[in-house]
Amino acid sequence: ISKDWELTSENIDSLITKTKLIITAGSGTAVEFVANAVSCIIINNKNSLPSNPLVSTGKSKIWDEVKTNTEFDLKYKFLINYRKNKLKKIEEIAEIYKKYFFSSVKDRDILKIVKF
Repeated sequence: ISKDWELTSENIDSLITKTKLIITAGSGTAVEFVANAVSCIIINNKNSLPSNPLVSTGKSKIWDEVKTNTEFDLKYKFLINYRKNKLKKIEEIAEIYKKYFFSSVKDRDILKIVKF
């Protein structure tokens, strides 16, 4: 990994606002970042089951998955280049993820659950 990369366990909320691309082994975190217009590379471990939570929407535009170092280098360059040239499209894809994976919660909704 390049010296420009940083390994972190920092809070997701603070990372979302200052990160352009994340690398993950696949988790709900990938959905959160993509929904916030952060590009994502998912590392698939050939020795375990894939754990990619993302749907096909936005693949090779805002996110992609890799199995080898060579794939990583190619996909990383492609995603960064796509991001530089088509940020508007990335933001549109992020809105799709927000719409289908997240919903707003209102106080009255919480009260319904609490009364249950």
